[in-house]
Amino acid sequence: MDIVLPSPLVDVDWKIAGHTYRLSVKRDDLIHPLVSGNKWRKLRLVLEDARQQKKNTLVSFGGAWSNHLLALAVAAEALHFKSVGFVRGDELQTDTHGQLARYRGHGMELLPVSRVEYRDKAALFRKHFGAHSDAYFIDEGGASELAERGCMDILSENKAESWSDIWLPVGTATTFKGMARYLAANKKSTRLQGVLAVQSKTFREKLVAEINPIYPHYQLHLPESGLRFGKFSDTQLAIGLDWFAQTGILPDPVYGLKTLEAIYLSLEKQNPAETGRVLWIHTGGLQGWAGYPESLRLFNELS
Repeated sequence: MDIVLPSPLVDVDWKIAGHTYRLSVKRDDLIHPLVSGNKWRKLRLVLEDARQQKKNTLVSFGGAWSNHLLALAVAAEALHFKSVGFVRGDELQTDTHGQLARYRGHGMELLPVSRVEYRDKAALFRKHFGAHSDAYFIDEGGASELAERGCMDILSENKAESWSDIWLPVGTATTFKGMARYLAANKKSTRLQGVLAVQSKTFREKLVAEINPIYPHYQLHLPESGLRFGKFSDTQLAIGLDWFAQTGILPDPVYGLKTLEAIYLSLEKQNPAETGRVLWIHTGGLQGWAGYPESLRLFNELS
């Protein structure tokens, strides 16, 4: 498996309301076509741990469009593990679903479960694999302490750099926690700006309680529009198209568009001469555009 590390760090200019802002982008989307962004960061140490424990079956969870399950299937196939994915809801019954075919194409066994069953992933694992000593549990999205440690590498690869603000999307918050741990360990005061992928005040409050003991210099932003996970607004799409037209860097649809909107709104209020060094962590997930072909066509027209 051809993994590109360290991932490139590039500087771009983004013109907003007649003012030009300089941003840096950590191009984790270029790590691998399918195991890209934070997916490889989160899986690397987990896979090493599974190997050390002599486990040969990797069991995880996700929806029908899960980038995590696809990344796991590809990595498992390349590293000679078996893989199993519990897929929530009734999406698995749709034979024409392209992403599900990709999971299977890389050797992943798929098990459909109801949304009620899906809520207790540990119970699902015990029910189906409790008697299998060779099975290894990987939580939804790859979330774990090992995964957080793997995400610390995002900033350690550019340890000489100093940022005023680091922006990144927040799904399971594994990447966010890992970066908070790195900044705390290196006694930084960089503002860590997390943009939640869902409009959930409950999740935000839970995350605040977890992050406060780790690192104090952070903000968590709820998406401007109350769209559910996997949806984006016309405004977010327009900002993403503007960004792509100026930089040539394609954002992902689930996390990147929301994060770019938050960065846009933040920069719009600032004087470029007084804006600090801003870094956006591109966490990959570009294969997610397969679920939004009409919107992707708009980006392709700008290429």
